[in-house]
Amino acid sequence: MPTRAALFYHYSPKRMSSCILLETMLWILCIMLQSMFHMTCGCVAEETIALMHLLSSLVKANSLVPDSWGQSDDCCSWERVTFDGKVARVSGPDLTNMYAPIGKSIAESECWNLNLAVFSPLHELQLLELSLSYACLHNLDGLQGLTKLRHLNLSENSFIGNDTMGSLGKLASLEVINLVRSNISGTLPNTAFKNLKNMRELHLRSNQLSGSIPSSLFELPRLEYLDISENLFQGHIPMSSFASISSALRTLNLSGNNLNGAFHFFWLRNCTMLEKVDLSGNSDLSIDVKFHGLVPPFQLRSLVLSGCNIDDIIIVGPNFLGTQRHLQMLDLSHSNLTGSIPNWIFTNIATLVYLDIASNSLVGSIDPMCQHQSALQMINISSNHLVGQLPTNIGSAFPGLEVLAVSNNVISGYLPPSLCNIIDIIIVDLSNNKFTGEVPTCLFTDLPSLQILKLSNNNLGGSIFGGLAIFP
Repeated sequence: MPTRAALFYHYSPKRMSSCILLETMLWILCIMLQSMFHMTCGCVAEETIALMHLLSSLVKANSLVPDSWGQSDDCCSWERVTFDGKVARVSGPDLTNMYAPIGKSIAESECWNLNLAVFSPLHELQLLELSLSYACLHNLDGLQGLTKLRHLNLSENSFIGNDTMGSLGKLASLEVINLVRSNISGTLPNTAFKNLKNMRELHLRSNQLSGSIPSSLFELPRLEYLDISENLFQGHIPMSSFASISSALRTLNLSGNNLNGAFHFFWLRNCTMLEKVDLSGNSDLSIDVKFHGLVPPFQLRSLVLSGCNIDDIIIVGPNFLGTQRHLQMLDLSHSNLTGSIPNWIFTNIATLVYLDIASNSLVGSIDPMCQHQSALQMINISSNHLVGQLPTNIGSAFPGLEVLAVSNNVISGYLPPSLCNIIDIIIVDLSNNKFTGEVPTCLFTDLPSLQILKLSNNNLGGSIFGGLAIFP
């Protein structure tokens, strides 16, 4: 029988408090273990079955499949499957580059049939990455019940038929859609974007979409990125001075279509975040760069207007380009420009990396190029009517240059030896000009990165390769 002292020891308040604390810790540990087990093994049966159907489609297509798929009844332990432990459901399978045909390359294979309805049981799906999988898809109907789907990437697949975009408007939760190079044809219905109020990014580059651009695209309130380039769109751009374009817009790419009419940069006056505009390859599109005395709220990093009809005011001013202090890429080539090289290109924009004003009708001297531009890596002023001489200090003016293309002009004088100080230069094209004198030997000995040197159709003399017996 226990003594009174022993009883006091076992049932004292201090001892009881320790026992309660230990029991509480054990209870919390059990809850944590149960939670961890639930997170690790929480894939519900309908989700496992859905992914097994996907596995079956891949096997029928004679494709390699991940080793872990089908090895367990719990699909949340499978490779490429993201599991949300908070709701105990599959949230984002990453099926990028999933198709791996056995015994042949993808280029030799036909696309494999996939019905997107296979994903309909994944009710908590938020992100679906199926890019580079070369699947034959028919439409987006199979995704309509996925009310939490925010990010959809079906790029580099192949849609069959021309009704692909008809059901797009029913995916109201989408924020990012990527359908680049997916063989999509037909038109973009204006109603397709009326319900997509959460849309931030739309990637439709390199398809066969035709007809006019729907005006509802430019009414999306949260739009940041719009790329519908390299399609067959035609007609006017449905924007105006009164359009309520998203102030969050960062990238606008309408290049490589058959657009006509006029595009006024003044339409973008409320786009405070704008960084990139590409309208190139629309030969019937007229570009107006006037800003009506206002200073734009944006600072562009890339402006590509190659192949458009640009107002000559872009050369003589005033225009908004003189206010852009962070511009890195400027492409005004093939744009019927006349006049002299504008001074603001070399005096106002110290950040410029890529400059292309080739294939215009520019005249006058290339003296503005004498300005120091340490960031420039490419200069293309070919196929104009420019005169003068290459700057004697060209090596120090453009120390980071990789491409120098000045062919098909009327540039004369000697080749400056300081060319040989541009140690990373890869391409030098001085052909079809009026250069005289000897070719500096250092062009052949001191430029380890030089791959292309074109000097034809000039008045150059001297020994080839500077008389070197062995050309390194």
